[in-house]
Amino acid sequence: MREMIDALNNPSMFHAIVVHTPIALATLGVPLIILMALVQRDKHTIRSLTLLAYGLLVVSALAAVNSGNEAMEALPPTQSAEVAALVQQHGDMAEWVAWMAGVTAIFIALSYVSVPKLRIAAVVLALISGAATAGWLSFTAHHGGMLVYKHGAGTPAMEHWGPRARPVETEPGEPVSEPGETEPEIDDFEPAIRPIDMEAAAEVSYARDIVPIIEIYCIHCHEGRRPDSGYDMTTAAGIIGGGVNFDENIIPGSPDDSPFIQYIRGMLQPQMPRGEEPVPEDELHTLRLWIAAGAEDDSEPAAE
Repeated sequence: MREMIDALNNPSMFHAIVVHTPIALATLGVPLIILMALVQRDKHTIRSLTLLAYGLLVVSALAAVNSGNEAMEALPPTQSAEVAALVQQHGDMAEWVAWMAGVTAIFIALSYVSVPKLRIAAVVLALISGAATAGWLSFTAHHGGMLVYKHGAGTPAMEHWGPRARPVETEPGEPVSEPGETEPEIDDFEPAIRPIDMEAAAEVSYARDIVPIIEIYCIHCHEGRRPDSGYDMTTAAGIIGGGVNFDENIIPGSPDDSPFIQYIRGMLQPQMPRGEEPVPEDELHTLRLWIAAGAEDDSEPAAE
């Protein structure tokens, strides 16, 4: 009983439990559609059971997406760029399962019409859509299995895999780490920092100076319904706030302790912007100045 409770409280294990329901329903759905097409007696009962199965498939698929998002948020920041991209891709694939199941349910509902040709067309389309849903779900499940068994996503082993954060330095050569701790070197780690001038920091404007930098280097990945790592950078509050890996990406007054800056500098991996040239030193310094001055939002308030 204790192990069961622990599994339900573990986001990754709970997700692994939840995903079995849509797999079972999608597997059952295709034979039900075939049966609905072939059996004449009690055809309304079979049709209703099939429609119910796909309705439940939509609900369970959405529940799997939700539990997957929670599992994604629980992943450690040590994940590599490859794993982070694969996890994001897996989430997008899972959303399509719910949409495809919903389309299949619509075709099944249309099979209730009394016009024979329309009814036959609806059943045929439902069968094609149901088979496509089952096939896509199988592919999505395989993709998720590879994340677990090949990359260790959601397992304790992931805590020890992939690049880890290099210690933050208070003074050159004096890392803040416990005695005896060792951290692997990051080949592309570039300090690229300058001393903070608080008078210059006070002159930095979020609207004038920061937004253009975000739009060039960040916004293409961190906006929309599913921003990368759950980190929406379309507003100052969103930039300061958390994503998948941290509850707070910017610590006002402490630029070099802020994960936002540590990712840009390569102290946390993957270095941002991921897969592209690092943010130039001038722009990085402007971002650090803004944070040092308190990361204030001076953009115009929305008109009432």
